[in-house]
Amino acid sequence: MAQIRPVKWIAALAAAGVLGCGGTNPPPSQAQPAPSASATSSTPGPADDLKAQLQRELDALPAPLPLEGAGLTVNVPGQNPHWLQENERTAVLAFSWGTEQDVTCTVLKVDSDPSALMAIGLQKVADVGEIVTAETSVVARVNDRAVWQMEALYKVVRNDTPLVGHYKMVWIDDVDRPIFCEHDEPGYSKTLTKAAQSIAKSLKVQAPSPRDTTELWARRMMLRQDGGGLEASPVGFERVLTHRTDGFTRRIRRSSSLVLLAAGGWQAVEVVNMTKTRADGALHAGRFVFYRDNQPLRVVELQPAVDGVHPVVWREKDGPPQKASVKAPAGGLRLGPPNALDLLVGLDAPLEREVYAPGVAPDRLTKMKASRRSDGSGIAVDVGTWRGNYLWDSAGVIQRREWVNEQGLALPLLTTGNDVRLVVP
Repeated sequence: MAQIRPVKWIAALAAAGVLGCGGTNPPPSQAQPAPSASATSSTPGPADDLKAQLQRELDALPAPLPLEGAGLTVNVPGQNPHWLQENERTAVLAFSWGTEQDVTCTVLKVDSDPSALMAIGLQKVADVGEIVTAETSVVARVNDRAVWQMEALYKVVRNDTPLVGHYKMVWIDDVDRPIFCEHDEPGYSKTLTKAAQSIAKSLKVQAPSPRDTTELWARRMMLRQDGGGLEASPVGFERVLTHRTDGFTRRIRRSSSLVLLAAGGWQAVEVVNMTKTRADGALHAGRFVFYRDNQPLRVVELQPAVDGVHPVVWREKDGPPQKASVKAPAGGLRLGPPNALDLLVGLDAPLEREVYAPGVAPDRLTKMKASRRSDGSGIAVDVGTWRGNYLWDSAGVIQRREWVNEQGLALPLLTTGNDVRLVVP
């Protein structure tokens, strides 16, 4: 799990002209206004002093204290846990480790896009200072929930003195109540992650909504690496929910990523696919939404077929609704990868067929070509103007998938999770 790399970050601060000015930590009353619920900035002084501050951690989490309210019960690893606010979408709690600034954790009552929330956190930092460098990492822990971390080192100038801030956010994915925790004080990166994991593990909904026991869960991590101006950094995850009932399979696939641009800045990217398929895998209906920076770029509604023809309504960004008809081929309409991996299971001979790929063309079918790679390590796939590779290990588990579009933008993704197991013939 990636954490702050002080040597690298110290070099970035030196290049930004922040280090070497001397000084001591300002009292809390002089701290820069908070980019989040709590914040501090630290006068850098010598590089060794700042490095030591960035490496600060608690030896162990404090004994957890129970906290009830907002329809929740939770054990909080800190002092003076209390609820800050609650509304129909969130409940925010705060607690202290006895350091300069409190920790806040937000419990989400509705499913939200973590990449957009992280982008909001970065923007809050950018509003009060200059971000020097930022990193993200994602791991699968806490009962296989995705744990997504983001950290930003930033500088502010106060009374002609450059100060350094260290903002951290940890997102814990959960079906009922995803949470994210924030802390704005140099150091305590690992401690914040452990605290967020502890809170997520203990969190209970006092009156949980009934859940159909036929739901099947699968999660995957994603890794976007260098290519097309993207930094080599794990920046997101993908979650899949499958629910089988009434002869149909309903699947919600949500991928969320924060793209850190090499030239500076960031983009929050989210794709949500909600599909209903028949027992034979053919697509019955679906809704596909593509977001950037929390704004929908394309929304596609595929309606059930009438006499073998699916009505489609889609909208591009702020444009007017558009309509089309997509005729299903023999055997029914099939989604293209990454949704229909069953098309690739056990693939030996080259495969060529038409699939529905709303991200490529919402108003028509797109030709897909797939074949085994010559080295036997996976499958090469072409869908319209996109080229992809699925690579697996000796056990048949996908370890990497990569897509490249017509502009040559490479989006490699590292995936894990039992829902993507392929059978190698």
